[in-house]
Amino acid sequence: MPTSPLLDKHEPAKTMDYSEEESEYLSALRGRLEEARNARNASLEEFDQMDYLTWFDTNERLANTFVGKKLNKSDTNYQSGMIRNKIFTFLASINKMNLEAVALAFDKKNLLHANLGNAITEVLRKTEELENDDEKRLIRQYELIKQGTIFVEDIWKKSYKTTKKLAEGFNGDPKTAKWTTELEEAISAPCRTILYGPGVYLGSMSTFDMADQPYIFTVDVVPYEKAKAMFGKWDNWESVPKTLVQEDSTGILRSNWRLTDLEQNQVEIIKYQDKPNDEFQILLNGVMMLPVGYPLSAVSCNGEYTVVKQILKMIRHNFPYGKSLVMELRNLVGIWDELAKLDVLKAQQAVAPAMANNTGQTLTSRNLMPGTFTAGIPDGKLFPMNPAGSQGVTNADLSMLEFLSQRIDEASVNKSYQGGEAPGSTLGEAQIAHQQSSLIIDLVLFSCSLLEKKLGELRVPMILKYWFDPIDKRLDEARNELTNVYRISNIEASISGRGMGRSMVIPQTGMLPAGDEIHAQEEADAKEMGQPVRKYYVNPDEIKKAEYIWQVTVNPTPRRGDAQQKLLFESMATRALNMFGPRVNIDHLAERFAETEGEDSSKLFLSAPPIAQGMPQGAPQPQPVQGLPQITPQTNRVNIPS
Repeated sequence: MPTSPLLDKHEPAKTMDYSEEESEYLSALRGRLEEARNARNASLEEFDQMDYLTWFDTNERLANTFVGKKLNKSDTNYQSGMIRNKIFTFLASINKMNLEAVALAFDKKNLLHANLGNAITEVLRKTEELENDDEKRLIRQYELIKQGTIFVEDIWKKSYKTTKKLAEGFNGDPKTAKWTTELEEAISAPCRTILYGPGVYLGSMSTFDMADQPYIFTVDVVPYEKAKAMFGKWDNWESVPKTLVQEDSTGILRSNWRLTDLEQNQVEIIKYQDKPNDEFQILLNGVMMLPVGYPLSAVSCNGEYTVVKQILKMIRHNFPYGKSLVMELRNLVGIWDELAKLDVLKAQQAVAPAMANNTGQTLTSRNLMPGTFTAGIPDGKLFPMNPAGSQGVTNADLSMLEFLSQRIDEASVNKSYQGGEAPGSTLGEAQIAHQQSSLIIDLVLFSCSLLEKKLGELRVPMILKYWFDPIDKRLDEARNELTNVYRISNIEASISGRGMGRSMVIPQTGMLPAGDEIHAQEEADAKEMGQPVRKYYVNPDEIKKAEYIWQVTVNPTPRRGDAQQKLLFESMATRALNMFGPRVNIDHLAERFAETEGEDSSKLFLSAPPIAQGMPQGAPQPQPVQGLPQITPQTNRVNIPS
């Protein structure tokens, strides 16, 4: 192995020696891949007689306000950017809402196990926190609105990196420098990846639901060194060619087969998934990395596809792709932009009209500039060629632009959502326009919620399979034996009766602590940390063996601390007090108030005085102070039946 990849002499890769079964399988697999590629890349009516690549690029250009070069010097190179502004208005409205997934656990008797569901939900939050999923969520929503269809892959990712350890004794002389080189594990965690649309191929273009596809595969092109970090320890990696080789007459199974166009030092990664037959395969530059018939369930935990799909607006009930906001507005905005260009030309024509010169003198445009004196011009020999064009932009032109602008707002959101003036001359008209825009935003919000729900359903089985695996061992001095070390989830969360604090999910083998012991630990940690603490104890061995029915829900609510959330809570609390009076649970309202404001309710409100002990029978007992929350300790031990 060379000391640096820059010194690699690009020696030919070792030739794969396929068996007869492997050769037949690989030949059939390549045929299936090419068939799916050709079906998707054909011109389709659903794509407005465009092929998918042209459709995809059109969405990209319109969403990013692409301004091309001028074809003619007199052209007006102008794009309004209206579509892009609408996209970010939708994003701003959606990101006011909390779209986090919640896991619910049901046993075989369909009984809800709240503590187990809460624990897994908080582990789910932790995995999202570790991969910075808040930013990824915003990108997912942008891609969904822009393209109308989004594909997201979620896998437990393991990758490796090259590490070098320098030996002792190096004194600055390059000849004395020695080191060891190893390929070590760098990442072992769940990872969501937004897939490049043209790199996703579906087995059927007449099947809407992703789970019903006969097969799918994804194509990704990465640099050779990145592919090495991912697959460098696999047995067949030595057969992956770094450079293209020439085809010969031996047949299709040579290593130069590619589904896409590649440059040198690139690797084409094809991941093939066949859910009906529980089959998974990886091709690197045409080389099989797994045995024939490798199970998909070993990769996706539950046998489902590792990729979820979500559309924005449906095209047809049995067509897998959706229509984007960009395509919905393309024609109207295109007409608006074209009229705006013409109005610019009319304004230019009015300021500097085209002139006819019958003076017999050579004149230039500089002679028509303000403050310029030109002698010897006979009257009537210099005049506009199109006197009607000197009127400039008329009221009719502006009315047409306003008419189109209203139609665009009706198809998306009105100007009040973008920080502009509300449409309509009366309050009632403005409210109606606002409600119409809210209906459209609610539909987009529903699509975004469905995407997060599908991703949660894919992540939960992965957590159950991999998160509770031991990550290390340590010496238990009391027992004088090695014990497993597990991942501990620690996130910010709302603690019931206490406000915002830290919530922990702690895996522990053997007997779990009793409820009183857990509560004592929580109180001690809360005193040390200065904020409420909640702990869930789970047995990693039992949680892997237990059989539960898992359900994932997403309930869009305003984000904590959002002005809209505060207004909604204030309105709800006021109406509840006015309607039900003393029947309202003031303790719960106080807890919700502290949560909305991001405060610790135990510090924000005074505790109720304790009931005196040993008072004479019949003596009046101290009553709880009205309006103050009563804190009741919870038992967070998660018991899982064997």
